[in-house]
Amino acid sequence: MLKTIHSKIISAMIAGLIMGGIGIILFMSANSQDLANKTSQKSLQMLSESIFQTLRVSMSMGDPKVVEETLARAKKIPGIDALGVSKSKQVIEAFGLQAETTKDPDILKTFETKETKLIEITEGKHQVRLIKPLLAEKDCLNCHVTSKEGDALGVMDLKISLEESDNDIAKAGYVIAATMIVASIFTLIGVLFFFKSTLFTPLQILTDTTKDLAEGEGDLTKRLKAKNDDEIGGVTGYIPKFIEKNPTTV
Repeated sequence: MLKTIHSKIISAMIAGLIMGGIGIILFMSANSQDLANKTSQKSLQMLSESIFQTLRVSMSMGDPKVVEETLARAKKIPGIDALGVSKSKQVIEAFGLQAETTKDPDILKTFETKETKLIEITEGKHQVRLIKPLLAEKDCLNCHVTSKEGDALGVMDLKISLEESDNDIAKAGYVIAATMIVASIFTLIGVLFFFKSTLFTPLQILTDTTKDLAEGEGDLTKRLKAKNDDEIGGVTGYIPKFIEKNPTTV
């Protein structure tokens, strides 16, 4: 197996193209996924800020129905999987609302730290979850008289789906893979054509001629002509010189 130079070169080229192609595809796929995640997170933050400000305006009106209508409209935005606002215990008690405090550990942690949290969800549906506190500002204290500036009045919980971007990345990956395969095939054909004219054909002629000489039935008056100025051409030129230096072999 793989006894000839021809087969060894072809095998090495195919293996090299396959390994190189796989490496390039994996590298580009990983970078594309990372870029897509960063872009999605930035889009999420911009979207959340827009929703956040809209909620603030609706809350400043002091009408719970307006807030619910704002949330309902925001939920219809393409790409949003879930949107909700968890009210603080202080707000529920102050306004006598028929609601229970959240038991979600991530939201409870945000109430405590008052820091925005970004979570990527990979189990099941691929999503990005943004948990952002609604902090009381000076104008909020007109209604929230029991609160003070900086208190977490609620926490916005927003989830957007990344499946569409994942599908786009997968499609781009297929296109890249197909392009790499086609380019590799044309590269292989071009390189093989080059080797055929510069290596395989001269080597085959040299092999056939020397075999004919070695078997003793060949015409020893024939002379090989070196067509290439390379190693094969050099070997081809040495054989006639050897025969001329040993006239008893003719």
